[in-house]
Amino acid sequence: EALFEAGLREVNLLVKLASCLLELGEEARAHALFDEAVAAFPKEVDAWFHRGQMRLLEGDLKSAREDLQRVCKLNPNHEMAFVQLAFCYAQEQRFEPAIESMKRAVSCQDCPAAVWVHYGELMNMMARLGEAEELFKSAIEKDKTWPYSYVNLATLELQARNDYLKAFEYLGKAIQVDASCVAAFVQRAQLYMLMQENEKASEDLERAMAQCRTSSDLKQVCGMKISLRFQTEALERYQQLTKAEAV
Repeated sequence: EALFEAGLREVNLLVKLASCLLELGEEARAHALFDEAVAAFPKEVDAWFHRGQMRLLEGDLKSAREDLQRVCKLNPNHEMAFVQLAFCYAQEQRFEPAIESMKRAVSCQDCPAAVWVHYGELMNMMARLGEAEELFKSAIEKDKTWPYSYVNLATLELQARNDYLKAFEYLGKAIQVDASCVAAFVQRAQLYMLMQENEKASEDLERAMAQCRTSSDLKQVCGMKISLRFQTEALERYQQLTKAEAV
Protein backbone atom coordinates (compact mmCIF):
# COMPACT_ATOMS: atom_id res chain seq x y z
CA GLU A 1 0.00 0.00 0.00
CA ALA A 2 2.93 2.33 0.72
CA LEU A 3 4.25 1.75 -2.82
CA PHE A 4 0.80 2.44 -4.24
CA GLU A 5 0.46 5.67 -2.26
CA ALA A 6 3.93 6.67 -3.46
CA GLY A 7 2.58 6.57 -7.01
CA LEU A 8 3.94 3.22 -8.23
CA ARG A 9 1.63 1.60 -10.76
CA GLU A 10 2.63 -1.88 -11.92
CA VAL A 11 0.25 -4.70 -12.70
CA ASN A 12 1.71 -7.04 -10.06
CA LEU A 13 1.44 -4.37 -7.39
CA LEU A 14 -2.18 -3.57 -8.26
CA VAL A 15 -3.16 -7.25 -8.34
CA LYS A 16 -1.42 -8.13 -5.08
CA LEU A 17 -2.78 -5.11 -3.25
CA ALA A 18 -6.30 -5.83 -4.52
CA SER A 19 -5.98 -9.47 -3.43
CA CYS A 20 -4.85 -8.39 0.06
CA LEU A 21 -7.79 -6.01 0.32
CA LEU A 22 -10.18 -8.82 -0.61
CA GLU A 23 -8.76 -10.94 2.23
CA LEU A 24 -9.31 -7.98 4.57
CA GLY A 25 -12.91 -7.58 3.42
CA GLU A 26 -12.38 -4.28 1.60
CA GLU A 27 -14.29 -5.34 -1.53
CA ALA A 28 -14.96 -1.86 -2.94
CA ARG A 29 -11.28 -0.87 -2.97
CA ALA A 30 -10.31 -4.26 -4.37
CA HIS A 31 -12.79 -3.89 -7.22
CA ALA A 32 -11.46 -0.45 -8.04
CA LEU A 33 -7.86 -1.70 -8.14
CA PHE A 34 -8.67 -4.68 -10.35
CA ASP A 35 -10.55 -2.35 -12.71
CA GLU A 36 -7.57 0.00 -12.76
CA ALA A 37 -5.22 -2.91 -13.49
CA VAL A 38 -7.16 -4.18 -16.53
CA ALA A 39 -7.64 -0.64 -17.84
CA ALA A 40 -3.97 0.28 -17.49
CA PHE A 41 -2.57 -3.09 -18.60
CA PRO A 42 -5.10 -4.64 -21.02
CA LYS A 43 -2.56 -7.14 -22.39
CA GLU A 44 -1.46 -8.45 -18.98
CA VAL A 45 -3.15 -11.76 -18.18
CA ASP A 46 -2.71 -11.46 -14.40
CA ALA A 47 -5.07 -8.50 -14.16
CA TRP A 48 -7.85 -10.22 -16.12
CA PHE A 49 -7.30 -13.56 -14.39
CA HIS A 50 -7.47 -12.29 -10.82
CA ARG A 51 -10.45 -10.06 -11.54
CA GLY A 52 -12.14 -13.07 -13.13
CA GLN A 53 -11.43 -15.17 -10.04
CA MET A 54 -12.88 -12.48 -7.81
CA ARG A 55 -16.02 -12.23 -9.92
CA LEU A 56 -16.42 -16.01 -9.94
CA LEU A 57 -16.20 -16.15 -6.14
CA GLU A 58 -18.76 -13.37 -5.91
CA GLY A 59 -21.16 -15.21 -8.24
CA ASP A 60 -20.96 -12.70 -11.09
CA LEU A 61 -20.69 -15.54 -13.58
CA LYS A 62 -21.16 -13.64 -16.83
CA SER A 63 -18.46 -11.07 -16.00
CA ALA A 64 -16.15 -13.78 -14.64
CA ARG A 65 -16.56 -15.81 -17.82
CA GLU A 66 -15.74 -12.78 -19.99
CA ASP A 67 -12.56 -12.02 -17.99
CA LEU A 68 -11.40 -15.64 -18.06
CA GLN A 69 -12.10 -15.98 -21.77
CA ARG A 70 -9.94 -12.89 -22.30
CA VAL A 71 -7.10 -14.61 -20.41
CA CYS A 72 -7.43 -17.72 -22.58
CA LYS A 73 -7.17 -15.59 -25.71
CA LEU A 74 -4.14 -13.70 -24.43
CA ASN A 75 -2.41 -16.87 -23.25
CA PRO A 76 -3.76 -20.16 -24.70
CA ASN A 77 -1.43 -22.06 -22.34
CA HIS A 78 -2.86 -20.59 -19.11
CA GLU A 79 -4.17 -23.81 -17.58
CA MET A 80 -5.69 -22.22 -14.46
CA ALA A 81 -7.77 -19.82 -16.57
CA PHE A 82 -9.29 -22.83 -18.34
CA VAL A 83 -9.88 -24.45 -14.94
CA GLN A 84 -11.67 -21.42 -13.53
CA LEU A 85 -13.63 -21.03 -16.76
CA ALA A 86 -14.75 -24.67 -16.41
CA PHE A 87 -16.06 -24.03 -12.91
CA CYS A 88 -17.80 -20.91 -14.18
CA TYR A 89 -19.59 -22.99 -16.83
CA ALA A 90 -20.42 -25.64 -14.21
CA GLN A 91 -22.07 -23.07 -11.96
CA GLU A 92 -24.14 -22.03 -14.96
CA GLN A 93 -25.14 -25.73 -15.31
CA ARG A 94 -23.36 -25.84 -18.69
CA PHE A 95 -21.45 -29.04 -18.17
CA GLU A 96 -20.41 -29.82 -21.73
CA PRO A 97 -18.35 -26.62 -22.15
CA ALA A 98 -17.09 -27.11 -18.58
CA ILE A 99 -15.64 -30.50 -19.51
CA GLU A 100 -14.20 -29.12 -22.74
CA SER A 101 -12.50 -26.34 -20.80
CA MET A 102 -11.00 -28.87 -18.36
CA LYS A 103 -9.75 -30.98 -21.26
CA ARG A 104 -8.11 -27.87 -22.64
CA ALA A 105 -6.54 -27.19 -19.23
CA VAL A 106 -4.91 -30.61 -18.89
CA SER A 107 -3.61 -30.37 -22.46
CA CYS A 108 -1.60 -27.25 -21.62
CA GLN A 109 2.17 -27.55 -21.63
CA ASP A 110 3.67 -28.66 -18.27
CA CYS A 111 0.20 -29.01 -16.74
CA PRO A 112 0.63 -29.47 -12.94
CA ALA A 113 -1.08 -32.10 -10.80
CA ALA A 114 -3.41 -29.45 -9.37
CA VAL A 115 -5.19 -29.18 -12.73
CA TRP A 116 -5.90 -32.92 -12.80
CA VAL A 117 -7.29 -32.59 -9.27
CA HIS A 118 -9.59 -29.78 -10.38
CA TYR A 119 -10.76 -31.90 -13.30
CA GLY A 120 -11.55 -34.67 -10.80
CA GLU A 121 -13.43 -32.19 -8.62
CA LEU A 122 -15.59 -31.25 -11.61
CA MET A 123 -16.38 -34.92 -12.26
CA ASN A 124 -17.17 -35.35 -8.56
CA MET A 125 -19.51 -32.37 -8.74
CA MET A 126 -21.29 -34.10 -11.62
CA ALA A 127 -21.53 -37.36 -9.59
CA ARG A 128 -19.23 -39.15 -12.06
CA LEU A 129 -17.27 -40.69 -9.22
CA GLY A 130 -15.41 -43.36 -11.18
CA GLU A 131 -13.98 -40.77 -13.56
CA ALA A 132 -13.16 -38.50 -10.63
CA GLU A 133 -11.21 -41.28 -8.92
CA GLU A 134 -9.17 -41.95 -12.05
CA LEU A 135 -8.34 -38.27 -12.41
CA PHE A 136 -7.21 -37.97 -8.78
CA LYS A 137 -4.98 -41.00 -9.29
CA SER A 138 -3.63 -39.44 -12.49
CA ALA A 139 -2.72 -36.39 -10.41
CA ILE A 140 -0.71 -38.62 -8.05
CA GLU A 141 1.13 -40.12 -11.02
CA LYS A 142 1.92 -36.57 -12.13
CA ASP A 143 3.16 -35.43 -8.72
CA LYS A 144 3.17 -37.68 -5.65
CA THR A 145 3.84 -34.69 -3.38
CA TRP A 146 0.64 -32.77 -4.18
CA PRO A 147 -1.53 -33.35 -1.06
CA TYR A 148 -4.94 -32.46 -2.50
CA SER A 149 -4.95 -35.55 -4.70
CA TYR A 150 -5.04 -37.65 -1.52
CA VAL A 151 -7.50 -35.33 0.24
CA ASN A 152 -9.95 -35.64 -2.64
CA LEU A 153 -9.52 -39.41 -2.78
CA ALA A 154 -10.36 -39.52 0.94
CA THR A 155 -13.54 -37.54 0.29
CA LEU A 156 -14.45 -39.88 -2.56
CA GLU A 157 -13.90 -42.98 -0.40
CA LEU A 158 -16.42 -41.61 2.09
CA GLN A 159 -18.91 -40.57 -0.57
CA ALA A 160 -18.78 -43.69 -2.70
CA ARG A 161 -17.95 -46.46 -0.21
CA ASN A 162 -18.23 -45.04 3.32
CA ASP A 163 -14.74 -46.47 3.84
CA TYR A 164 -13.32 -44.70 6.91
CA LEU A 165 -10.10 -46.73 7.00
CA LYS A 166 -9.20 -45.91 3.41
CA ALA A 167 -10.07 -42.26 3.98
CA PHE A 168 -7.77 -42.17 7.02
CA GLU A 169 -5.03 -43.76 4.92
CA TYR A 170 -5.31 -41.12 2.18
CA LEU A 171 -5.42 -38.24 4.67
CA GLY A 172 -2.37 -39.61 6.46
CA LYS A 173 -0.56 -39.70 3.13
CA ALA A 174 -1.57 -36.09 2.40
CA ILE A 175 -0.13 -34.99 5.74
CA GLN A 176 2.99 -37.08 5.17
CA VAL A 177 3.78 -35.34 1.87
CA ASP A 178 2.75 -31.87 3.09
CA ALA A 179 2.50 -31.21 6.82
CA SER A 180 1.09 -27.74 6.09
CA CYS A 181 -2.07 -29.03 4.35
CA VAL A 182 -4.88 -27.50 6.40
CA ALA A 183 -7.58 -29.37 4.46
CA ALA A 184 -6.11 -32.76 5.38
CA PHE A 185 -6.00 -31.98 9.10
CA VAL A 186 -9.53 -30.55 9.05
CA GLN A 187 -10.99 -33.52 7.19
CA ARG A 188 -9.23 -36.01 9.48
CA ALA A 189 -10.51 -34.09 12.50
CA GLN A 190 -14.04 -34.44 11.10
CA LEU A 191 -13.57 -38.21 10.89
CA TYR A 192 -12.28 -38.35 14.46
CA MET A 193 -15.32 -36.35 15.58
CA LEU A 194 -17.66 -38.81 13.86
CA MET A 195 -15.90 -41.56 15.79
CA GLN A 196 -16.14 -39.47 19.00
CA GLU A 197 -12.35 -39.44 19.34
CA ASN A 198 -12.43 -35.79 20.33
CA GLU A 199 -8.90 -35.55 21.73
CA LYS A 200 -7.43 -36.66 18.41
CA ALA A 201 -9.75 -34.27 16.58
CA SER A 202 -8.58 -31.42 18.82
CA GLU A 203 -4.93 -32.26 18.12
CA ASP A 204 -5.51 -32.15 14.37
CA LEU A 205 -7.37 -28.85 14.58
CA GLU A 206 -4.53 -27.31 16.58
CA ARG A 207 -2.09 -28.48 13.90
CA ALA A 208 -4.39 -27.05 11.22
CA MET A 209 -4.62 -23.73 13.07
CA ALA A 210 -0.83 -23.47 13.15
CA GLN A 211 -0.75 -23.78 9.34
CA CYS A 212 -3.53 -21.30 8.48
CA ARG A 213 -2.39 -18.67 6.00
CA THR A 214 -5.70 -17.27 4.71
CA SER A 215 -8.86 -15.95 6.30
CA SER A 216 -10.90 -18.74 4.69
CA ASP A 217 -8.63 -21.39 6.27
CA LEU A 218 -8.91 -19.66 9.62
CA LYS A 219 -12.72 -19.45 9.44
CA GLN A 220 -12.94 -23.13 8.54
CA VAL A 221 -10.73 -24.25 11.41
CA CYS A 222 -12.43 -21.95 13.94
CA GLY A 223 -15.83 -23.25 12.84
CA MET A 224 -14.66 -26.81 13.36
CA LYS A 225 -13.22 -25.99 16.79
CA ILE A 226 -16.59 -24.54 17.83
CA SER A 227 -18.38 -27.67 16.60
CA LEU A 228 -15.91 -29.84 18.50
CA ARG A 229 -16.44 -27.87 21.70
CA PHE A 230 -20.22 -28.29 21.47
CA GLN A 231 -19.85 -32.01 20.76
CA THR A 232 -17.47 -32.48 23.68
CA GLU A 233 -19.78 -30.61 26.06
CA ALA A 234 -22.79 -32.61 24.87
CA LEU A 235 -20.91 -35.88 25.34
CA GLU A 236 -19.83 -34.88 28.85
CA ARG A 237 -23.42 -33.94 29.79
CA TYR A 238 -24.66 -37.28 28.45
CA GLN A 239 -22.04 -39.18 30.45
CA GLN A 240 -22.95 -37.26 33.62
CA LEU A 241 -26.64 -37.97 33.06
CA THR A 242 -25.96 -41.68 32.51
CA LYS A 243 -23.95 -41.87 35.75
CA ALA A 244 -26.69 -40.07 37.67
CA GLU A 245 -29.36 -42.47 36.37
CA ALA A 246 -27.19 -45.45 37.29
CA VAL A 247 -26.95 -44.19 40.88
